[in-house]
Amino acid sequence: MYDVDVSPAVAAQALVCLLYLAKLFAESGNREAILRYGIPAFANMTGFCAVNEYKLLSGNNSREMALSILLITYFFEVCNFIRSRLNKNCIKGILLTGTMTVGGLWIYVLGDKPREEYLKAFREEDFRYAATMKEEYTLWEFWVQRANWFFYRELYGNWHPVYANTYEMYWERNGREDNRAGSGCSISVEDMDDDAKKIAVRTDRDINGIADLYVEYHVQKNGGLGSWLLLQSMVRVQNTGTVYAVGSEWYESNYLRPSGGEYIPVPVTDGYGEVVLSSCPEGDTSLEIHETSCRDIFTVTFDYVEVQDIAAIGGETAFCVKLVPRAEKAVENARYAVVDGSAYGIDEIKSDDDYLYLLLTDESMVTGREGKLPGGGNMIRIVR
Repeated sequence: MYDVDVSPAVAAQALVCLLYLAKLFAESGNREAILRYGIPAFANMTGFCAVNEYKLLSGNNSREMALSILLITYFFEVCNFIRSRLNKNCIKGILLTGTMTVGGLWIYVLGDKPREEYLKAFREEDFRYAATMKEEYTLWEFWVQRANWFFYRELYGNWHPVYANTYEMYWERNGREDNRAGSGCSISVEDMDDDAKKIAVRTDRDINGIADLYVEYHVQKNGGLGSWLLLQSMVRVQNTGTVYAVGSEWYESNYLRPSGGEYIPVPVTDGYGEVVLSSCPEGDTSLEIHETSCRDIFTVTFDYVEVQDIAAIGGETAFCVKLVPRAEKAVENARYAVVDGSAYGIDEIKSDDDYLYLLLTDESMVTGREGKLPGGGNMIRIVR
């Protein structure tokens, strides 16, 4: 009755169980705590009991199984410790270099708490620049933006681009710049099916930007045989409005947790944008939308374009802008280009297969500059 294995390894497993249970109670037994602490606690408790209480049933040959569970637990915790240290060192490195760099998948996989720390550092520390990947360099940037919208909504609301190289865009904090559309918007929700809802955002037709849509939602099991076997569900978000990742619509989609409140980017073109939310797996789940709202539409991605060169076109001086769908929409109806705080009139816009040419009414600002903009940057702000 009292023949308990108190060898160091088994005693360590008992201690691990107690520590996990203490953490589980400290976190009030929420869903994340159950996944993080409850499952390994149950696994190690099973191993401990197999070695002790149920060793007659197990033939007293379960010690290897119990110690294997303990070894896996140690490996899991070591990996988690390394990940947390890497995250802290990443933020420390950011503080030392003075530039916040968005490492797409890296931020995405950190988890809620490290993401909050990352965002807190971005808001509070005195960074001179933020750096992101360019959409023209890799279409993955469209997905990175959606997967890390918690960061980009802060960036698009309070920063503006000042320089771009082959693969990166550099941003500075706003001074007098305003990245938000002045008008409000309306939201509609359409039931496409039990597991799919279309959410549309409408505003003035002259507005292009990215709507910061807030959605509260919940995924439910349908109750069929397949749903009883379902271990995990999620929500897929797909941009079904204007797609700027031309030919690769997949990049303008991402997945959300099965329930909660999330901010979602919705590209708005000519005052309209839409996304479709679908619960997964389809057929075994249904989706409920409880609340939607939109306070901001960020226009910064359409207010600035990169100048590749300054050239003479038909005897007139022109800014040369790479011809991509977003830049083409950005310069539509452009009247002025703001460079280093000064506005210069745009007389006409021409194009060929590779570039857009913004012909200027005032050539004095580029005289003798050999293709370089005043201030040393290569971004101009478009005024319509």
